[in-house]
Amino acid sequence: MINAIDLAKKIGMGKRTNTILQSAFFSLAKVMPEAEAIQYMKDAALHSYLKKGQDVVDMNYAAIDAGATAYVKVEVPASWADAQDEDKTEQKHGREKTVKMVKAILDPVDKMDGDSLPVSAFVDHADGTFELGAAAYEKRGIAVTVPKWDADKCIQCNQCAFVCPHATIRPFVLTAEEAAAAPEQTKFAPVKGIKNMGEYKFAMAVSPLDCMGCGVCIGECAVGAIEMVPMESQLPEQEVFNYMVEKVAAKPELFKADNVKFSQFAQPYLEFSGSCAGCAETSYARIVTQLFGDHMLISNATGCSSIWGGPAATSPYTVNKEGKGPAWANSLFEDNAEHGLGMYLGQKKIRDDLKAKVEALIAIEWCDKDIKDAAAKWLETYADGNLNQEPTKALIKALEEGICDGCDCDACVLAREILAKKDYLNKKSMWIFGGDGWAYDIGYGGVDHDRGVLQHRRTGLQGLQHRPGGPVRLCR
Repeated sequence: MINAIDLAKKIGMGKRTNTILQSAFFSLAKVMPEAEAIQYMKDAALHSYLKKGQDVVDMNYAAIDAGATAYVKVEVPASWADAQDEDKTEQKHGREKTVKMVKAILDPVDKMDGDSLPVSAFVDHADGTFELGAAAYEKRGIAVTVPKWDADKCIQCNQCAFVCPHATIRPFVLTAEEAAAAPEQTKFAPVKGIKNMGEYKFAMAVSPLDCMGCGVCIGECAVGAIEMVPMESQLPEQEVFNYMVEKVAAKPELFKADNVKFSQFAQPYLEFSGSCAGCAETSYARIVTQLFGDHMLISNATGCSSIWGGPAATSPYTVNKEGKGPAWANSLFEDNAEHGLGMYLGQKKIRDDLKAKVEALIAIEWCDKDIKDAAAKWLETYADGNLNQEPTKALIKALEEGICDGCDCDACVLAREILAKKDYLNKKSMWIFGGDGWAYDIGYGGVDHDRGVLQHRRTGLQGLQHRPGGPVRLCR
């Protein structure tokens, strides 16, 4: 056994452990004489780093010598030969369909036992659809170090949450009752920079078991309110994070998501993806879901966003407490614009037909007054994605309560036809996610490259582009 991380820090190499581990390997494996292997490594270090100065060369020499001598033998207890796995079955909570899928498919796959699954396990997903929100059940705990929040230093700018690729650090504002019910280890601070918030408490919650340890949050924090510490030391914070997500109510009446700080109080509908640690692509996509996630349609071009966005049975896209979240579909690499445009036009046609039926319904003299009032507000906000969501709920409720049982009058017939497609009543936010290859028009369809690509050359990433009245694309 060798603690390469601590050794690297003592030598001054930060997280760079590969040299230490390589010399330990040659010392133990004896694939060649140890002294010879060590000298080869030092010769390579001299050749690679001399131009950076003798100090850097000496640091690598020290790492090579340390790796060859710092390991210790750990005796394996004889009882391990007959060790049995403990039954650590945990009660899972959440949407019934998601929990069922996690138990039937995701859990065996996570245990590397997916090959044993029978075909019958996939019957509910024969059409290729999978339930949202399953990534929250994985809790992989793969980060070596995770963020620790300092409530006293924090200025509550929420920039750390804004840049987090995996939605594992999130701000919350709690009422007095919510704060009183929080786990004992929860850290709070008075709300800063917002007037008339005396009764509320601010908290920054971190999920150590979902964090990837990238440290992007530290680089963004201007006041040193976050430090990276060993993941094991922060495990009690998981209970705090879970409480915040499950029990602390959203407060849209306090925070309109029209700026960076307030946007981070909105629920992210993309969380805990398996993208690379520090991936800025998921940061962009997550922010979009915080603004539009409960009424969002996504056409996704094949690429990285397919891998982290649509793995079977472990979708990182999730839903709110009403069960609403993004609807996501993947297209071929070369036809994403056409695929997204087809999604947009298809749902628009269905919705426009519903609008005509609503107008015909309220024109009927004996149509219920509550239905007419709800329909009027729905029609008034018809083209506004944010304002139309609540009137849609009110219209559906009025229709369901206003239909007469067994009645086949014109009004009731129209109401039933509208309710049959009620999922299309609310205004959708249509998005296209694509990479640079797609945006440069691999399929030569002439649709993709009409406005060019916004791209940050240093990071290989990332711009948002909006077509008035039509789809939006996210470029990497």
